[in-house]
Amino acid sequence: MKCPQNAMQKPVRDSQLHGVDYLGLATTNILFSDVHTNRGSNDLTIWGNTGGGSMYGDVNISAILDSFSVSYDKRVRPNYGGTPVEVGITMYVLSISSLSEVKMDFTLDFYFRQFWTDPRLAFRKRQGVETLSVGSEFIKNIWVPDTFFVNEKQSYFHIATTSNEFIRIHHSGSITRSIRLTITASCPMNLQYFPMDRQLCHIEIEIGYTMHDIRYKWNEGTKSVGISSEVQLPQFRVLGHRQRATEINLSTVGYTMRDIRYKWNEGPNSVGVSNEVSLPQFKVLGHRQRAMEISLTTGNYSRLACEIQFVRSMGYYLIQIYIPSGLIVIISWVSFWLNRNATPARVALGVTTVLTMTTLMSSTNAALPKISYVKSIDVYLGTCFVMVFASLLEYATVGYMAKRIQMRKNRFLAIQKIAEQKKAGMDSAHPPPPGPRPTTPPNKQ
Repeated sequence: MKCPQNAMQKPVRDSQLHGVDYLGLATTNILFSDVHTNRGSNDLTIWGNTGGGSMYGDVNISAILDSFSVSYDKRVRPNYGGTPVEVGITMYVLSISSLSEVKMDFTLDFYFRQFWTDPRLAFRKRQGVETLSVGSEFIKNIWVPDTFFVNEKQSYFHIATTSNEFIRIHHSGSITRSIRLTITASCPMNLQYFPMDRQLCHIEIEIGYTMHDIRYKWNEGTKSVGISSEVQLPQFRVLGHRQRATEINLSTVGYTMRDIRYKWNEGPNSVGVSNEVSLPQFKVLGHRQRAMEISLTTGNYSRLACEIQFVRSMGYYLIQIYIPSGLIVIISWVSFWLNRNATPARVALGVTTVLTMTTLMSSTNAALPKISYVKSIDVYLGTCFVMVFASLLEYATVGYMAKRIQMRKNRFLAIQKIAEQKKAGMDSAHPPPPGPRPTTPPNKQ
């Protein structure tokens, strides 16, 4: 079917939403494009099967696409046997849906873009046609880097309403591939300062090829990774992120760094985070990116890493743990002002506060992994428990001392009573001798 010429020349609308360009033609297909890529008038978008000889002005677009399949072997990397293919990487984080201390992982929803050059896909620049943007159907016809995520636990592609993926081919052979992914990746956490902790989670990007074949790079330098400003977490806030590139040595089948090298395509700007990224308990402090070279038995491999730093928000723990436990300690002190003879009231108050603190400690640790080291919250709750238990112990001590004092008093009174009784018995056994009778003087008459 031949597309109408005016439909090929005029897209319905070109708008941006959260770092994505949406292109519309006279069909229901949707193309997700690069946030940092400005599409000019010479960018031609092709959808699906171009059979029938699609034309753009006097240019036969179908002929250009069909020419790619002539003597093209997608099983062989570009420039095979020559210099490594340099693959640029950029990321834009749309959301961070969870950060679990129990599972030690976090989930990212982001746009993942790869940039490389394949001279076999170069075509002669023609009037009005410098770049071809093709749908995901065309990807299976060309060579693409076998990129994977080292610390991935689970991932999936987005396919509503169509595959959220596209490829853009420049006339020079430069390829841009953009895809939307959701990945759950492992994130080892140190909870020693929980809940006043900061966590550094990372996504590691690698390829089966060694560094002799492919090299990765952060395409925009330190700006290759971006995080949306709306990223929110229940317990954390994102402090920042960083990106790095490393070189590793793995026992795997694939290309070494002699074939492919990864890089952050835009240097420090290769990673972006949306301003809408938000988490209920976390805040995103920032991110950073790194490039690494990992050396293994089969060769050197290119690896990129994007690290995102989170800080936990204290609001939840202040309301649910710190303030209630402090009030429980204060309530336990009420027994100090009660009469020491009010045994039922003081015992009930002491036992209730001890049991409440025990329940609070158990419920807090139930939501955390079973770790062997002491956490900051353990110190606080342990101190509160000791103070509450000390209040109960204080009453036991006071009761014991009062009993000892009363026993001594009773013993003293008993001894005193016995002494008095003995004294009274001795007085009755030995009455005093009778004294002389008083004489009455005779009456004088």
